[in-house]
Amino acid sequence: MADQEFSRISLLGDDLLRVLLELDAFRVCPPLETEAFLTQCSSSGLRVTADLLEQFEKKGLFYPLLRVRFPIHRAKHRPLADGGIEDCGTLREGETWEGPIHESYVWPDFSRHSLLQWMEEGLLYSPETRTFEDWDTFRDKNGRKAIASYYSPFQLYTLDFQLSSTGFLLNSV
Repeated sequence: MADQEFSRISLLGDDLLRVLLELDAFRVCPPLETEAFLTQCSSSGLRVTADLLEQFEKKGLFYPLLRVRFPIHRAKHRPLADGGIEDCGTLREGETWEGPIHESYVWPDFSRHSLLQWMEEGLLYSPETRTFEDWDTFRDKNGRKAIASYYSPFQLYTLDFQLSSTGFLLNSV
């Protein structure tokens, strides 16, 4: 990929996300999950809440950089005589297991996971390219976070602009 190629075009949505992943940009500047982004907003003097970010997204004014639907890891367990549990590895698709299975979500480590593969599987995407989903739907039936939104620290500038120029839009409709 030539730098000149990217300097002449404007990338948005999944195209931007794919280029950032291919360039391994998240190793240098990892995205911030919503709560961490809100903390950075507060430290920068921006008065923002998760509800406001959700409303901005709903109205198409400001989107998270990316969203991740966490894959589920199914671990095979075997009870031990002393009351402990032995981990017997990952339950593979189609495999049968007679013992207990522990399910947990796999969280992205932006320096190690194959995020391009997650993107190709539809687990990682730009929210800008999808129909809006209420953030209340991002938790599973047990209340665990199943989907998370991530922002770039560089989005503070865009958010500051949106806050100063579009505040009246939030009260309409």
